[in-house]
Amino acid sequence: MGVINTTEDIAGFIDEANARFADTVKRAEYERTRSITFFNKLKEVMPVFEESIMNNYGLVVNNLRFAKTGTGEKWEPRDKMKISITARPVNNKFKFVKCSSGHTNANKIKLSSKSLKMREQIAEDTGIDYILINPFSLELREDTDLKDINILIEFWLVD
Repeated sequence: MGVINTTEDIAGFIDEANARFADTVKRAEYERTRSITFFNKLKEVMPVFEESIMNNYGLVVNNLRFAKTGTGEKWEPRDKMKISITARPVNNKFKFVKCSSGHTNANKIKLSSKSLKMREQIAEDTGIDYILINPFSLELREDTDLKDINILIEFWLVD
């Protein structure tokens, strides 16, 4: 607002400031509600996810990171929460794909097939539709120590 000369100008300035403040509060409440919704979904799905990968594959979550999708820092209606997990084997239940000759087409097919089977099993157990398992994290080279392996799993929570 420009120059304030009258009581009417002051009232207009106050009304504009109150409207901007109300919009800011409304946006902050939206951000808070979206964040709480996604964190509650994560809290609900993680025990089922952890049980699925432990029972089916002998894996435990080693690291978990999350981020919202989309551009910008603020939540938008189409944004989802992306969960990135590294999991490691704790027993010999998980069978890695042995790739001693590098990434040949046959090895890539084996890795993709194993990744798809895991994705389908985890999706069935958890009800999560959007899951990605990095197929190259499922390979075992001859010189690899099992304690150094992390399987990369990502999934997206939608509301």
